[in-house]
Amino acid sequence: MERREFLTVTGLALVSSRTESVYRPTVLPSYRQSPTLGPEVFAKRIERLQAELKTRKLEMFVAEPSTNFQYFTGYNPGRSERLILLMVPLSGAPVLICPSFEIERMKRNAAVSDVRGWEEHQNPWKLVKKAGQEMKPAHRNGSVAVEQSTSYQSFLNLEDQLGGWKFNSAAPVTER
Repeated sequence: MERREFLTVTGLALVSSRTESVYRPTVLPSYRQSPTLGPEVFAKRIERLQAELKTRKLEMFVAEPSTNFQYFTGYNPGRSERLILLMVPLSGAPVLICPSFEIERMKRNAAVSDVRGWEEHQNPWKLVKKAGQEMKPAHRNGSVAVEQSTSYQSFLNLEDQLGGWKFNSAAPVTER
């Protein structure tokens, strides 16, 4: 066997042995991703957020899954083509909007108790509209702080569904 053939055969043998070990399916242990901090920590964070909203004359904070979403809920489900949205009013309990098949996971992992789900055939923005109406101040328009990593498409839908709200960057609220 010539040197070139030897190297080719040896290389193929190495690649095939690595391929077997790399592509062998492994079973990962299942685990629950629950907040590592207690619910009182997240309740205090929401209270501080609401105090900051009041200081800045804002009535609501909105965030899609992101670092800030996780900071206030204890859970980050990750971005999806399906709407997942955190809405925190100036006073009262925050609301999570998510696909209905995610409700149990959200309740199990996030420190927010009001989780509202939508079915695949429904428009999730109608839930956002309803929650926004519940959070809107009486007899005047409100101002909402939109988390800076919110997608442009979601922002356009927020503008459409939350008519009468003034939109602001949430950066001054969350960076503090």
